[in-house]
Amino acid sequence: MTTLPVSVFIIALNEGDRIGRSIESVRGFADEVIVIDSGSTDDTVKISEAAGARVIHHGWPGYGAQKRFGEEQCRHDWLLNIDADEVVSAGLAEEIRAVFAGVPPGVARVGVFGLESPAAVAARGVALGLTAIQLHADPLPAAITKLRAVWPGEIWATVRVAGAELPPGAEELFAVADAVLLDAKVASGLGGTGVALPWGELARQLEGVRPAGRRLVLAGGLRPDNVTTAIRALDPDVVDVSSGVESSVGIKDPARMRAFRDAVRSVEVER
Repeated sequence: MTTLPVSVFIIALNEGDRIGRSIESVRGFADEVIVIDSGSTDDTVKISEAAGARVIHHGWPGYGAQKRFGEEQCRHDWLLNIDADEVVSAGLAEEIRAVFAGVPPGVARVGVFGLESPAAVAARGVALGLTAIQLHADPLPAAITKLRAVWPGEIWATVRVAGAELPPGAEELFAVADAVLLDAKVASGLGGTGVALPWGELARQLEGVRPAGRRLVLAGGLRPDNVTTAIRALDPDVVDVSSGVESSVGIKDPARMRAFRDAVRSVEVER
């Protein structure tokens, strides 16, 4: 069976009694399996290599840092991290294959990119079968134009808002991009800040810079309890949520995701 462009990595320390089952459960679909071993004294390394995994030795710097190290070793853009005692069921493996086989109508694949060349961004977009490319790192209109020359899909430009004022150049981005995404500008990162925007103040400013029919994507601190207010104020075409539906950093909470969905649908019913 053909493997998928997926890298699976497993953090391990003395997992010889269980890691073989974990590796075998992903070998059928993952093109690459990596074990990050922090000094096992049992047969973890031997079993991992025999099962077809690539073993990388790396001292223990802490859980988060070890995970980031593991991500950096992967050669594919699609990553799956499992624990050494976890087994991917046959049903889940089929669901993963289904993601690559196609997505339901109306569901888009959007890739988020920072400072990379247009050629590199376009190549990844094509390889991953993306519908749209979302550019962060404060893209300029010229960057959109250059990407347009090599990328056949949609381009979403991110405008990061500091305070309550749209930054200079927002109107030009609306003119050249297929959609503009509004997010809060925070020094600690390009996105995923969890900081809400002043929707009322921005609504008045957008009236003068958003052309009719140009799509707006709204991010920035959206949660189940505030997304309806944001939608009523700005009338976005897409709402982008991440930390607002998490129970802890990086962990999505199904109940919060459903609550967010239901809140968005409640506003759609009003229209």
